Amino acid sequence: MANVMQDKNRVPAKRLKRRRRFQRAQPVAINLTDDDMSVLRYVATHRFRRSSDIYRYLSHRSEKKLRDRLRKLYDQGYLDRPLAQRDDHTILGNAHTIYALGNQGSKILSELDGVEPPKSDWTQKNRLVKRPHIHHSLRIADIADAVRRLHQDASPVTAINADDILKTAPESSQRISRPWLWHSRVRNADGGYTIKKVEPDYVFGLDFFEERRRYYYFCEADRGTMPVRRCDHSQTSIERKYLAYLAGHKAQQHRALYNIGNLRFLFVTSGQQRIATMLAALAHIARVDDPDIFFFIDADSLVAAPHILAAPWRNASGATASLTPSCTSHSKES
Repeated sequence: MANVMQDKNRVPAKRLKRRRRFQRAQPVAINLTDDDMSVLRYVATHRFRRSSDIYRYLSHRSEKKLRDRLRKLYDQGYLDRPLAQRDDHTILGNAHTIYALGNQGSKILSELDGVEPPKSDWTQKNRLVKRPHIHHSLRIADIADAVRRLHQDASPVTAINADDILKTAPESSQRISRPWLWHSRVRNADGGYTIKKVEPDYVFGLDFFEERRRYYYFCEADRGTMPVRRCDHSQTSIERKYLAYLAGHKAQQHRALYNIGNLRFLFVTSGQQRIATMLAALAHIARVDDPDIFFFIDADSLVAAPHILAAPWRNASGATASLTPSCTSHSKES
């Protein structure tokens, strides 16, 4: 009976108040570490990154401790959590948190780099950004990350970024505000020509210095929202991109504009069914003499791969293929 009375008189323990995902808590002063700065630069480089990407980037840290640290960087304003991702958490449940650079993070990076802090209000930008833009940026960042991870491998290859490719291009190309935008003359069914524009989402190269061979890549970050085919080629579609890339490639625009050869076109998309539809559309409009100028992969497989060259790419024939055929092979240089 005494125990029952004691239970009735016991004061319930105070429940810990659960922190809201998209509301900053009262910040607690922290000293920024080298890992913190690495996170800030990593996120700033790609505009948006998921918590899972950051865990992989700092693989020497435990996920639990890094998760707590990201929360502190968010509370302090070094990182931000775009509000548009709330739909992901509603639809997918426990989705990975997406981070962007916060005002404090932008300020500290500017101070370290010795430049004037940008006048942009990153918190406001992150609040207004739309969900499709976030996910498109994430897919581009996934490609860039797969290229970056190549440096962790012992392979004798060096990645070449778009800026470095342009440094060896003709001056006329370097002066253009959008140097990667192609204006391709595509032949119509009636024998005439139409100018079709196409611009890759991401550009990089690979330098196999031991073999003295380089390959270059135009990448499309496809989220599965654009129609693959349309009856009207004046409207955007994957097929329209094919036509523009094929015409520009045949006209050797890559050589004229950038002084490069061995150009390939990579499509990172949403799943295997989407790839099958894209392959069928490519086969419908053209006979590709070299099936290894177009490559396809689903985004999940790319993210899971050790690096860009270890990923299971498929060529225009649907077969698994390497992004870099052996230099000893007799495949035609493009």
